[in-house]
Amino acid sequence: MDMKKLSLSFLLVAIILPAGILFFASTTSASTVITDIRITGASGSTTMTVGQSQQLTAIDQNNEDVTSSISWSSSNVGILTVSGDGLVRAVGAGQATITGASAWITRNIIFTVNASATQNTTAVITSIRITGASGSTTMTVGQTQQLTAIDQNNENITSIVSWSSSDTGVLTVNGSGFVAAAGVGRAQITASSALITRNIIFTVNAASNNSGNNTGSTICSTAEDCNGGCVCPSGEKCNASTGYCEAGGSASGTGTADKPKGGSKATLINPLGRIDTFPELLTKIAGEVGKLITYLGTIMLIVAGILYLTSAGNPERMGKAKTALVYAIAGIVVGLAASTIVNIIKDVIGVK
Repeated sequence: MDMKKLSLSFLLVAIILPAGILFFASTTSASTVITDIRITGASGSTTMTVGQSQQLTAIDQNNEDVTSSISWSSSNVGILTVSGDGLVRAVGAGQATITGASAWITRNIIFTVNASATQNTTAVITSIRITGASGSTTMTVGQTQQLTAIDQNNENITSIVSWSSSDTGVLTVNGSGFVAAAGVGRAQITASSALITRNIIFTVNAASNNSGNNTGSTICSTAEDCNGGCVCPSGEKCNASTGYCEAGGSASGTGTADKPKGGSKATLINPLGRIDTFPELLTKIAGEVGKLITYLGTIMLIVAGILYLTSAGNPERMGKAKTALVYAIAGIVVGLAASTIVNIIKDVIGVK
């Protein structure tokens, strides 16, 4: 190759290459050389309310506005959304992180979003306290009472929570927490939100009857004589002969509806149930003892069989097995015959 041409080629490369590098550097996008980002908000606050919006600005290491040059994203679009130019909108209560990122660096800013005054705050209720207008959980049929629900911030959320009754035959409640006593008994009123549920139990007593037929004003306990003036719970009625509340009655069944006329009298509850005489008691005891002996005899019979099968021809062990078998059979016979023996003795001595 001609040395003049070769020298000319090197000269052209030495001139054009630096010029190209300078031109490329001058036209390169700023986003490729961002080494630091500082994010600021128009309001200067990281607390927002649902429905609010705020413009964010990104500043680089040269104090240049690079808001439209970086990428924006939200950690939870159900709380905060962000556009490509950094405009943030609060759409739900909670916390979310807004991120501004370039090719070389990422910066985050955390926002807290509160519910607006008109927004349904059920989703952020973490505590419920139920109070009644009368301050009492005892009511009388026909009475009404307004309940109030208070949240963890002492805010009235009565119209926000959901209300329900465990037994609408005893208590009814509407969507505003207004309770009405419909029948005698006990019922549970529940107030619930998305995150928590609270209950309050009411006792409803019968209303006083001034017509002369006093049905009582308190609910009979399990072992209480319902002929004594108390009222049976909802769905039960009083059996005048036994003095106990029994299932199958009307919602307001009472002892006085079946109570014999002729004045009041004291009624003692028989702890033995339907056993009224000593011979009946003796027969009952004999029958139960006989059952016990029969059970034990059956167990002994099984043990005797096991002893016999495992004796392996050993005379001593076979003898024990036979003895156990005899006692087992005798016990079963005595147990089965216990009631019959007692009845024979009663007939002999003339006891009915």
